[in-house]
Amino acid sequence: MPSSHGWWVPEPLPHGTRVWHYTSPASLVGMLTNLEIWATECTGLNDLSEVVGGFEYMSQWFGQRPGSAAASLHTLCAPTGGTVARAQEVFIVCASLNGDDAGQWRLYGGVRAGYSVELDPGVSLGVISRSADPASYPASARRPRSGGTLWKAWGQQASVAPWYPVAYSDAARERMLSDLLTWANEVDADYERAASDPTLDPEERDQMGQDLGERFEDALCTAAALIKAPGFSGEREARAVVNAQLRTNHEEFRATGHGVVRYVRLATGDGRGLVQPEHHPGQTLPVRSITVGPTPYFEAQKSTLEALILRAGFKPSAVPVVESKVALRR
Repeated sequence: MPSSHGWWVPEPLPHGTRVWHYTSPASLVGMLTNLEIWATECTGLNDLSEVVGGFEYMSQWFGQRPGSAAASLHTLCAPTGGTVARAQEVFIVCASLNGDDAGQWRLYGGVRAGYSVELDPGVSLGVISRSADPASYPASARRPRSGGTLWKAWGQQASVAPWYPVAYSDAARERMLSDLLTWANEVDADYERAASDPTLDPEERDQMGQDLGERFEDALCTAAALIKAPGFSGEREARAVVNAQLRTNHEEFRATGHGVVRYVRLATGDGRGLVQPEHHPGQTLPVRSITVGPTPYFEAQKSTLEALILRAGFKPSAVPVVESKVALRR
């Protein structure tokens, strides 16, 4: 579809913002050994109501707005539209703007030890996959699509969005959804103008309609992943959102306390959203520091982590190990 408006991109974190990903000892070792971080499907979150609640909130919000774009978005948000199925196409990495927070240590730090890994939100992430070669996909899955600041190609797309702040308040949600609706109205107008061309082939018109629906669904899934109840606002969460179509080419599976969930693996990307081959040359993560959670054994942990950091290919001086200032009872 000819359009200069691309794919919807929410307002990212302000420049210079710092984010920390809280994790357990096992996950930290995996991150630094494999130089990858995992984005979990939204339905694998601790609280599934986060995503479902996001769609329900947007359904009500768009249902109160006029226009064909708002009506389309409202329909796509409806529970009968397959909310859970669409949520399975969205994968997220969670982080916090708080690098040393008692609540986060209790929830995500593990039983006796935990870490918060500072990641540079200014560095793009990309999906890594065993099936990264576009030649491995059928011809129909290799049609390039471009627009805005994201790039997608069927079968090889991995649109890892920048880090976005979670919208807890009505005011934050209003800003985000108003921006989404403005974009949707522009894209919808482009579609109407193009589709009204009497010389347009019916197959091309159908394809344009499918593209429009895909853009809308992509935007809604991203927004749903960024809506969370006000009671969690103390977490000051930020999320990197992955919309992975044809996800079966890239997804992995792991066992959790909630059952089997999907995830995709991320590493530092190329800025274009291309899927990257597994263990490609130069694979790394934008790690800036590691904070050790409350423990009486910080010095022992520090020396061990510095050895792990060195093994991962980082200079220990470039990734300092920091001691938590929180006095949790252990």
